[in-house]
Amino acid sequence: PVRRQRSSPQLAMITAITIWQIRRRPYLFVGWFWYVGVLFPICGVFVVGDASIADRYTYIPYVGLFIAIAWLAVETFKSLQRELLAVGTVIALACAAVTFHQVQFWQNSFTLMGHAMAVTNDNWTAYINYGSALTADHQVDEAGKYFRLALAAQPNGYLGNLDYGCYLLDNNDLAGASKYLRIAERMLPGDARTLTSIGRYAAAIHRPLDARRYFVKAIDADPLSGEAHLYAADNLPLPLVPKFI
Repeated sequence: PVRRQRSSPQLAMITAITIWQIRRRPYLFVGWFWYVGVLFPICGVFVVGDASIADRYTYIPYVGLFIAIAWLAVETFKSLQRELLAVGTVIALACAAVTFHQVQFWQNSFTLMGHAMAVTNDNWTAYINYGSALTADHQVDEAGKYFRLALAAQPNGYLGNLDYGCYLLDNNDLAGASKYLRIAERMLPGDARTLTSIGRYAAAIHRPLDARRYFVKAIDADPLSGEAHLYAADNLPLPLVPKFI
């Protein structure tokens, strides 16, 4: 909130200048209001995923700023068009080189999350995603190490407890799975994935009635959860199965 308040005078000043210049330099108005208009819905007014701040939110808004900067540069340096073209070419090539370098990190989950861990500290999200990638690659023991790192970085994190609980459940550590799944349930009651996982735990310890109850609760929480429907159909009496498939 403090940052928004401090930036308000600057935003108001830039907006006033673009309106004042609308006849002489309409591209400033178009570029600025493109930027503000497209950025507005994702500046905290609406929730977009789990991340409140992300580079991807600026991709389309920045087009407006580039429109304003490009037209202003042409008008300002009209007598230096060749020089401007040369500078623009150098900038474009530099951006291409940086892009090529960045693309190397986006080959797969290992390269992306490995880079994230290398340039940040205690990045619990990267630890979880890296652990999930290792699990999918059947590197089970190594995956556990990263799930534990995620918990160490954020002990009270819902996802860290849930994913580690699921990891333990998948590896038959039922006592450990129960502990972390219950913690996740207390943090986010009514979450379909958590309820499904607890249902799986109940089925694993041969408590079919509890398992069914949790699977049905998961479906009530998220009727589109394919995982919940699958486990419900797998654990319900045969006459009730068609309801969940």
